[in-house]
Amino acid sequence: MEIKATCKFDLASVKALVRVQMFKKADPGKRMIFWSVIYGAIIAVLIWELIAFGPESKIIFMLGVLMLVLLLGCYLYYLLPKIQYKAMAKLQD
Repeated sequence: MEIKATCKFDLASVKALVRVQMFKKADPGKRMIFWSVIYGAIIAVLIWELIAFGPESKIIFMLGVLMLVLLLGCYLYYLLPKIQYKAMAKLQD
């Protein structure tokens, strides 16, 4: 069974849909910059603590988790819309 509908389906609309899912009502561009700066500042503080106090397992673990969260956010914001658009090849343009 195939449902036929008329709408605009392009990469921009998929990007908008994914970014609305991530940030709800906020402006996605500003919110991504905001969270990247926050994570970057926390990572900088953790690196400073590593240099100042020496390597501790808790600091290294927190640094790894923050880097993972930052990379996951970048993946969701930049790469996931392209992957989803290519996966729906039947609906493109």
